[in-house]
Amino acid sequence: VNYTMAKNNNNTNTWANYTIIDLIEGTNYSYYVWCNDTAGNENQTGDRSLFVDLTAPTITLLSPANDSTSTTSITTFDFNVTENGACSLYLNTSGTWGINTTNNSVIAGGNNFVVGLSDNTSWLWNIECNDSAGNYANASENWTLSIDATAPVVHLISLSNNTFWNAGRTINFTYNVTDVNNITSCSLIINSVTNQTDSTITKNVSQIITTNLNPGNYNWSVNCTDQYDNIGTSETFNLTTGGGEGICDYGNYSS
Repeated sequence: VNYTMAKNNNNTNTWANYTIIDLIEGTNYSYYVWCNDTAGNENQTGDRSLFVDLTAPTITLLSPANDSTSTTSITTFDFNVTENGACSLYLNTSGTWGINTTNNSVIAGGNNFVVGLSDNTSWLWNIECNDSAGNYANASENWTLSIDATAPVVHLISLSNNTFWNAGRTINFTYNVTDVNNITSCSLIINSVTNQTDSTITKNVSQIITTNLNPGNYNWSVNCTDQYDNIGTSETFNLTTGGGEGICDYGNYSS
């Protein structure tokens, strides 16, 4: 495409400019400026190039998935962008958006930011990118991410540590579990082996798991899992059981 323009300038050492309104998007142009004066002297600049880019990059959020929960505070935000340029991760947890981090040399395609986030917090996130022409855009919608990297807290209540139990083989083990989120299950661990599992847990209230044990020496604890698979483990208590049913010795009998 060639353009020829004429402009008279009667003032020396001043700037002149030209406006072109019909350049084509996505086209590379070369241009130069030629001038002459009233004495017939002329000169021109060297060739220069111009690329017309009116289109902002397209950003697609990839992961973490929208409305998901991460069990680690170190989070990788993956996204795709259609042009080279600079991209920033925007976060919002208090009603105000802010830039968390920026990469000024993003290459078109898949990219990510790895950042540390506060536990037990929900975040809105988005990516904004600009290309070399200064066109800005962000992903079409904000995504939500929750962080739950904290395991349930489990405490044993009874039997107390080092108890000697001699009131029968059926024993109630009492414990308490607390967590920000729901508890999906708790297991009674006897001598490092799962003995019973309860899937109907009410957190912040004493819970009971009942089992039968033969006379002997045991250690016991309780493990609880929340809805995001964080596992909390109680302290370990020792227990000795006597059975409470008496002992009979049937020796030799002769008449």
